[in-house]
Amino acid sequence: RMRPESEADAAWVAAVCARLGVPVTQGRASRVPRNEAEARELRYAFLERAADASGADRIVTAHHADDQVETLLFRILRGGPPEGWTGIPEVRGRIVRPFLPFSRAELRAYAETRGLPFREDPSNCDLARARNRIRHRLVPAIAEFGGADALRASAARLARAAERARRAWSARCAEIERVLAPAREPDRIAVAADRWAAYHADMDEATRAQLVRRWARALGSPVGRGAVGAACAFLRAGRSGRAVSLGDGLVLRRDADRWVLERTVAPGADVPAVILGPGSGVAEATIAGRRVRVCWRTAAGPAADGEAFRIDALAFPVVVRGRRPGDVLARAAGHRTLRRWFIDRRVPASERSRIPVVADARGVLWVPGFERAARAEPAPGRPALVLAVEPAG
Repeated sequence: RMRPESEADAAWVAAVCARLGVPVTQGRASRVPRNEAEARELRYAFLERAADASGADRIVTAHHADDQVETLLFRILRGGPPEGWTGIPEVRGRIVRPFLPFSRAELRAYAETRGLPFREDPSNCDLARARNRIRHRLVPAIAEFGGADALRASAARLARAAERARRAWSARCAEIERVLAPAREPDRIAVAADRWAAYHADMDEATRAQLVRRWARALGSPVGRGAVGAACAFLRAGRSGRAVSLGDGLVLRRDADRWVLERTVAPGADVPAVILGPGSGVAEATIAGRRVRVCWRTAAGPAADGEAFRIDALAFPVVVRGRRPGDVLARAAGHRTLRRWFIDRRVPASERSRIPVVADARGVLWVPGFERAARAEPAPGRPALVLAVEPAG
């Protein structure tokens, strides 16, 4: 549902399956995905349901060697930790990817030789997407130094090395946890302060960072580089009664006799404010435990009492919510993920999950108090939705 061609794609797939005598199961997203990350989640959730319904013990996807290269470059450019360089795994649970050893060109040549029909996804050429810029601009430039085959081979070697490192880190962290014996609850992990102090001197910064990431993932909230750095600094010098927020409702605090990492806001506990269409109204949203008041009205063009958006350029509903993974702010100067955008503006990690975001079905429109997207600009005499977002109570 992200592209107008998606229904035609579904019909084409059904026709191919009918010619081949292959059963086909189709589904439709319950909502238009806001970004690629959300679309990916919806796709895999559908595949898992379809596999369960059909009794399948394998889900086979068509990821190939060029996908692996692009994924690794994307993660490296984002500055993620080395364990993220493992790339796309050949096997994850019941998901298997038998095409990973083969390039896009090899698969296409095979299809053409055998007379197999295929269909191009036009979004693959959209250079507004970072992944496509990597595919069409960065990969060809890098390949000039040694060839595309060498680049794919290097990516595969890096992924294998990163996987070995990931397993080594995992084993090391498991060994440390056996000594620290953390107390685990669904929303809390606690470590005795004296045990941590006895072991702390033997841990380097990288090991402490790995433990923070491991424990944050266990609580259902993977943390970024800034939050990990804040946690490690606090673990070195934090005093009893103090705490540091790591974002997304995750807090690290020091009690008298223990360190506690806990979730103070459950995942998905945010309550968004939803504007279904033009008109006027007032609503409240809860974002990482903070309440905000949302007022809106319809006006002719720009307004002084709020941010205005041209109604005919909006894809309702318009929602005031918290930041989500993959959110992008499309400005005239270029696209930027909100994560990187907040980092560039030195917004503390503890505050990022509490800042409201205004979005419609096409993506982010406005970060109140900061900046708006370049689209849906108001025009004199054209109907506009005027929004005001402020702290409640």
